[in-house]
Amino acid sequence: MQNIKDTIRNNSKYLRKSLPDNTKKLFDNIIFERFKYNFNISQNEIYAAYISTSVEVDTSKIIKFLINNSACVCLPIIHPFSSNQLIFQQIDKNTKYSKNNYGIKEPTLKKSKIITSSNIQKIIVPLVGYNSEGRRLGMGGGYYDRLYSQLSTECVTIGLAYDLQYNFNFKHDKWDMPFDYVLTPSKTLNWKNHDITSK
Repeated sequence: MQNIKDTIRNNSKYLRKSLPDNTKKLFDNIIFERFKYNFNISQNEIYAAYISTSVEVDTSKIIKFLINNSACVCLPIIHPFSSNQLIFQQIDKNTKYSKNNYGIKEPTLKKSKIITSSNIQKIIVPLVGYNSEGRRLGMGGGYYDRLYSQLSTECVTIGLAYDLQYNFNFKHDKWDMPFDYVLTPSKTLNWKNHDITSK
């Protein structure tokens, strides 16, 4: 099973990386507009997000949009004393950042800004692929799969993906995080209400 998942993961990463820059930028803008259409932002609503890499769907506009609409936005930090766990820290326009061991930007740790995972109301989760049942294929480190058990049952899980990241051959394990929503350039997949729309 793991070898099959690794093959699917590598293929999805290759396809994602092969997107031309102008196409990627167009798709990122469409997904951003889709996010704005599908989610009403409440003041102080707690959103977790992540800083995207150059090959992932761009999250910078979404993060800025959330902050400008008075949401409480937090980003992941690899736990300093438990390296296989994530913690989340609230950010604002003055937050300072540093790179972790994976070369990914994360907020510089400030204990007073830590948000308990169970208080997160909506979480935007990075992904490499997803299947028809809304299960996530990640990078293989298990960070978000372990995080899922710490989230409230009311927390809404959201994925941002290009259509080419869908893979029907991906047979998920029981620990693979389920998505409530995945937003792609062509559609909104809603497993929470079992709905697929082009809006």
